[in-house]
Amino acid sequence: LSHATIFVGGDSETRTQVALHIGSTILKTTMDAVVHHPDVRVIAREYDEKNERMRRDIRVEDIRTMIRFAQESSFQGGAKVIIISEAERMNEEAYASLLKTLEEPPTQTFFFLLYQTPDSIPVTIRSRSQVFTFVSNNLDHYKTEQDEVFTVLCSDLSTRFQMIEPWLASAKDEGGVDELVKHLELWQGALVPSLAQNEWAKTGRPWSELAEIHGHIRATIKALRQNAHPKLTLEAMLVKFGE
Repeated sequence: LSHATIFVGGDSETRTQVALHIGSTILKTTMDAVVHHPDVRVIAREYDEKNERMRRDIRVEDIRTMIRFAQESSFQGGAKVIIISEAERMNEEAYASLLKTLEEPPTQTFFFLLYQTPDSIPVTIRSRSQVFTFVSNNLDHYKTEQDEVFTVLCSDLSTRFQMIEPWLASAKDEGGVDELVKHLELWQGALVPSLAQNEWAKTGRPWSELAEIHGHIRATIKALRQNAHPKLTLEAMLVKFGE
């Protein structure tokens, strides 16, 4: 087992449960006990009580606290397990801090980084990790998003802009940028080639364009998380969909 393991794809619950199961095996404990084990840390976004919503990012402070834990002696004198849920939510500073640790990992410390899509894994992190992909064969899970994204791809620009208005309205009333990112991440999942091949063939576009569209979505998610103007950023992405 590598000191750093990436789980990507599938659904978040499956990724988390597999990481916990392996962690319980490493530490010779039960699944019920592993979450509360003193040699386990699960890093995730925190709830922002002031704004009454989940924080947008995993902050660098959380990663630095985790690194101190990684460098300390284990409670039981053996291995330590660190699970980073929604690893794509780490901000730039958090990534930089984690990367230094992965370059010179503490002995007997096992990192599990959980990602939604392959596009969201930085090359520098991927190159230092062992990657396992969870393939979803459940098209029903993405059916609504797949219908939506292919309607967008086959529409004129004015129609595309109209289709994101409900997203923007919902973002104002509910989760802000997180709400927009959630939609885009679902589009990414719906456009995985193994799920989208039949619908994509109907568009008559070359397969190379599918990769380009994934890139546009990925760049849009990154821009939104860096506080870009939501409406303008989404519209710029939709324009590129037709290029």
